[in-house]
Amino acid sequence: MEEKKDITEMIEEYLNRANWKYEKKKDNVWYFVIEIEEVIFPIIMKCSGDILILSAISLMNLPKSKATKRRILKKLLELNRQLKMAKIGIDKEGSVFMNVEYPIKDLSYSEFKDCCDALLTYLKHYWVPEIKTNFSGLVI
Repeated sequence: MEEKKDITEMIEEYLNRANWKYEKKKDNVWYFVIEIEEVIFPIIMKCSGDILILSAISLMNLPKSKATKRRILKKLLELNRQLKMAKIGIDKEGSVFMNVEYPIKDLSYSEFKDCCDALLTYLKHYWVPEIKTNFSGLVI
């Protein structure tokens, strides 16, 4: 159990060092929001076993229209092939999320920051333009 406490303290130290205001949900789960070009993204960070997971949640809900849904799913699959450090997923309610995962063992602040920066970069590059156009162009 002591190892979990050390990981928790380390993550909180890194969050504080990055000046991210967070809310601790559980011993190993943190919640915060980030704003990119006036778009708010809820983020959940958690330690799951020996992996740190950063999740941008509720990026969009899949549409009801089968044709539009199929087109979006195809774009999400293409995006998953392009992304190096992140993956797109869909939860059981049909909400799209983006995860960045990294091994916790010997996690340095630099590696932590790289994970955070990867998520922020992908959100800015792939999601902000789509949100601002209501996914009409499906640039992703």
